[in-house]
Amino acid sequence: LQAIQDTKTNLTVWPAIYVDSNETAYEAQVTALSDALTTYGVDNVEGVIVGNEYILNTAGSSTNTSASYLTAVETITSKVADVKSKLSALSLSKTLQVGTADAGSILSTTLAEGIDFYMANVHPYFGSVAIQDAATWTTEFFGNFDTSVAATASNQPASFIAETGWPTQSMDKKDASDGAGSPQGDASVANLQTFLDTFVCQATTNGSAYFYFEAFDEPWKAQFGGVEPYWGLFDSDRNLKKITIPQC
Repeated sequence: LQAIQDTKTNLTVWPAIYVDSNETAYEAQVTALSDALTTYGVDNVEGVIVGNEYILNTAGSSTNTSASYLTAVETITSKVADVKSKLSALSLSKTLQVGTADAGSILSTTLAEGIDFYMANVHPYFGSVAIQDAATWTTEFFGNFDTSVAATASNQPASFIAETGWPTQSMDKKDASDGAGSPQGDASVANLQTFLDTFVCQATTNGSAYFYFEAFDEPWKAQFGGVEPYWGLFDSDRNLKKITIPQC
């Protein structure tokens, strides 16, 4: 927010609060967010995200009716309500919507009822999809598991694709392909270009709200192995990879 103010850039942001078992860290983040919004205002803020893949990390692949899933949902929705209450107390110039981000398959009517919006992580690479089918798969998955589910809730929260993209390499051969075979499932610059060419303008045309994942490679994610450090349009030194950004 300071940088936006200094550079007078036409940019809006979605601040996020990470949620895990560390309540001290959670409270510190809420305080930091409150201080920032009080200092800089909310003109350049779209909404606040509470939690990133908390439900996936807590409940795993459990069904959306399991006890572990419902407990995780209760945690997130209670924290969403807590953040909304604390933002309301700040008497900001506009009411900020508050929601959560999680895996694309996690949304349910129960979760939707407790949030203002849902940010879905939808990665065709992890769906073992051939690159020529990746854009269509992403759109259909998002529709089936997110926008259609949100529509079943009384509040009908907005839905966004929070993450989608294609990696360009892997730290090991085992994870260098998504399982769809080679070269159509490879983590490669060529396949990244294909995904850009087939998804970006299509999403713009059909009105999908999405965030591309991601701008820069992240070397710190080497601790997770495989393709995790290599999702950027730029490498970690801020050099554009050998790709062309679509102009729609």
